[in-house]
Amino acid sequence: MSYDANQDKLQRIARQLQPVVYLHSAEQYFPIDVESYAKNSELYHLDSGEVIEKNVSSVYFDGNAMDTNCGLRLKNKNVKFGNGNLEANPFYVRINQKDNLLYLTYAFFYGYNDAKYIFGLYPMGDHYADIEHCTLEVDISNVQPIVKRVYISYHEGGEWIDYNKMENENGHVIVYEALGSHATYSHEGAFLRFGGFGNDKTDKGWRWSPEKIIFLLRKGESGYVAETHGFVNYLGFWGQNDVGTFYDRRWMYAPWDETEDKAGYSFKYNVRSDLIIILLVFLLIIILVHILLCLRSCNKKIESCE
Repeated sequence: MSYDANQDKLQRIARQLQPVVYLHSAEQYFPIDVESYAKNSELYHLDSGEVIEKNVSSVYFDGNAMDTNCGLRLKNKNVKFGNGNLEANPFYVRINQKDNLLYLTYAFFYGYNDAKYIFGLYPMGDHYADIEHCTLEVDISNVQPIVKRVYISYHEGGEWIDYNKMENENGHVIVYEALGSHATYSHEGAFLRFGGFGNDKTDKGWRWSPEKIIFLLRKGESGYVAETHGFVNYLGFWGQNDVGTFYDRRWMYAPWDETEDKAGYSFKYNVRSDLIIILLVFLLIIILVHILLCLRSCNKKIESCE
């Protein structure tokens, strides 16, 4: 259930409990507001490449039925770097309620998800537009709302974590966005990806806790305004055939059913972590070369016996 008669009260709670987000200190691709990203893009058909609309905005999305086989293509590539003035970038919030539990989903929008370079050479995982999120499960059966759990979302999975196991800052949950990929984690460190060759890394770098919040409302829901919320109706891709719509994401209607797929082994990051991985790769290469040389030697002995 979304947006009942207590809408104003629920929105106040969402503002009261909003998390503090920390981006990595070396981050280059910052958040950006959705409207700015849309206005610097053109809408095009994925198959033909034909431009459908050059002047894209929330108002346009409000008044046009969208073919799902379309995407947004940046006209100004610099937009992918986002807005380094973090406080100017809003949190996007969806409110859902199930009995006495309130689910507050805070979504974070970026213009670009950076690549992970495997062996420093092969890029993987990069794409334009990036939507990340975390969800607070809040008990509202008492006078004061109480945060019970926090859903941390990363890549294709995520996990529910008890509130008392999360870091907090003056009562506000702290979440970390990984360098480049912006995957959301509960603590600082490094998190294994691509077999250890493209790890996610987080630290307490850039602090983001804006005053501006935009509530994610579908057309027809109470409080909906085309100029502000029209983008929620867009059914195509925010990037180029890779980042889907806000409209039908699970956390838009049933965040309590979000997939749990816990992150692999994590460890405190330092330069030594990368050096260990490099040494392991080097050792593996030596072993493979040794095996090849042994096989070659065996073949020569077999040939000489013949």
